[in-house]
Amino acid sequence: MNLSECKQFLDIHKVDLNTQVNLRDDLSERIKALESKISDNKSLKNKLIKSVALLNRIALEKKKEFFDFLEVTATTFLQEIYGQDYAVSFDKHDEQREKGKNDFKCEIRIKSVYNGSILETGVVNSRGGGLIEVVGLSFSLALLKFKGYKGPVLLDETLKHLSADDKIVNLASFLKEYSESEDIQFIFTSHRADVFGKPANTIFQVKHNDEKHAVVIEVGYDDLMNEINLSEDLETINER
Repeated sequence: MNLSECKQFLDIHKVDLNTQVNLRDDLSERIKALESKISDNKSLKNKLIKSVALLNRIALEKKKEFFDFLEVTATTFLQEIYGQDYAVSFDKHDEQREKGKNDFKCEIRIKSVYNGSILETGVVNSRGGGLIEVVGLSFSLALLKFKGYKGPVLLDETLKHLSADDKIVNLASFLKEYSESEDIQFIFTSHRADVFGKPANTIFQVKHNDEKHAVVIEVGYDDLMNEINLSEDLETINER
């Protein structure tokens, strides 16, 4: 190989070397960019993990706050109707979840005193219809209060399974007190005009006219009692 051929050979390899150098530099830049992106993603992942953990803690605190609110409100309601021996609680199965079980049940529990001992049961199929309706209404009112709702509450023949007169009187009195303290209007229908008519601000009676058509008229409590031949013997509404 003469000098001219050697020079040509070197020039070819020099070009190839420069090409390889450029490729190496380009790859190095890409690697640095990817490493930076990976580092950023790791940082973002760590931030997301911390954010999720924080949100979970907030959610747990909010859940606890919500259930505590429901328990206190429902228990207050229940005690007004049934007496101080009753309470509402939630079995949230926290102990099972802490042990790693995928148990997300939440059960309503009713506690009461029976023969000097604490009786704790569920609600459905364990308690009477009246108590079930009282608990249901208490939760409804608690949810409305928790949400800050101040509009009217419509009750259509609510708590019709509450048969004992003393409990019905307690309920009527409590609804009156609750309406005034929470500034909420109750609008409800009932066949127990003797009880619910007493604390009501306004009474509308549905009756048939001479043509057998249903009409709605505003009446006073005493006039209504005289018309349906009921005497007012439930003075405890006023005494509470």
